[in-house]
Amino acid sequence: LEQSVSPAAEWLLDNEYIVEGNARNVLMNLPRRYYRQLPALRSEPNRELPRIYGLARELVAITDLRLDQENILEFVAAYQSEAPLSIGELWALPQMLRTALMEGIQQIAGRTQTELRERGIANLWANRLIAVNRRDPQEIFSILAELTQTQPNPSPYFASQLIDYLYDEATALAPVQSWLERKFQKSLSDLIRRAKT
Repeated sequence: LEQSVSPAAEWLLDNEYIVEGNARNVLMNLPRRYYRQLPALRSEPNRELPRIYGLARELVAITDLRLDQENILEFVAAYQSEAPLSIGELWALPQMLRTALMEGIQQIAGRTQTELRERGIANLWANRLIAVNRRDPQEIFSILAELTQTQPNPSPYFASQLIDYLYDEATALAPVQSWLERKFQKSLSDLIRRAKT
């Protein structure tokens, strides 16, 4: 479709080999037998998972996937002031951090894939609405009815993309805007703001 890609999608495409290399590294350097011997957590949500894995996931979450030597050392030191880690857990920490980072990247990839798909669908509907509006403005409501049937629960991202594509087509935008504002019970500006957060 010759669409531009988001910076996240571009990074994923450019660095796929790094993610795959790290996944292989974890599989090679953290044998299952060793993994099973690590002290496990007793409380939810990570019950039965290694304690060091829970620590890695928490660190990755609170730093929003931005790890550096300083925040890793501070976090581990703070954790150990409450509950000392074994030498085996400290040895496994780099692999657990890699795993937690790859899980975060997987979530970003999923969101990016969904956004690309929704952008493509929004582009398709916008082109249909524009073409019908230019040919016979009375037919736009039948296309809008078809759109509302195929997209009964549009996401805020889909809505913002559709609005962007229709921005310069006021007569096609008006009924779409009305439908989306009723659907989300928000104004057009609130919808766009919500999609960007």
